[in-house]
Amino acid sequence: PPPPTPPHNIFFLMIRRPPRSTRIECRRQRQMCIRDRARTALCVPFHDLDPTGMVWHGRYFKYFETARCELLERIGYSYADMKDSGYIWPVVDTQIRYVHSLTLDQAIQVTACLKEWEFRMTMDYLIEDETGRVCTRASTVQVPVLAETMELQLGSPPVFTDKVTSLMRKLTHGQ
Repeated sequence: PPPPTPPHNIFFLMIRRPPRSTRIECRRQRQMCIRDRARTALCVPFHDLDPTGMVWHGRYFKYFETARCELLERIGYSYADMKDSGYIWPVVDTQIRYVHSLTLDQAIQVTACLKEWEFRMTMDYLIEDETGRVCTRASTVQVPVLAETMELQLGSPPVFTDKVTSLMRKLTHGQ
């Protein structure tokens, strides 16, 4: 038989370690995610259920959107602010892992956290039940598009990154 092929993650071992400045920025981004989260308490309504009595898989994105809007408000860059700044931020990628099903009238906490913001907006989400049990993990990626021309931008606009940086400073200095 032919020799086994090496696992695909072997390539990660061959990549050189990133420069120190990149590692520091990654650490700052993780700190932002740890320090600045938006938690939203929700109760699962009847209209979100499928015929089996579980939340239909597509409804989870509504829960993520609720937490994302709360986090963007906290940053000071709501969807109205986005529109006023001349940018739209379409979702271009989603990842979701359903761990435990949600049911009618179940109390849940949805947490959104900004993970990446310099070139695109990446948010991680966590849905937990009232006992703290993880029910769902997810992430979304949104990219900046200039609304007037519908052109994809190669980097987040300063109007957004400045607000994130300002919030990080406030959180770091305890203001």
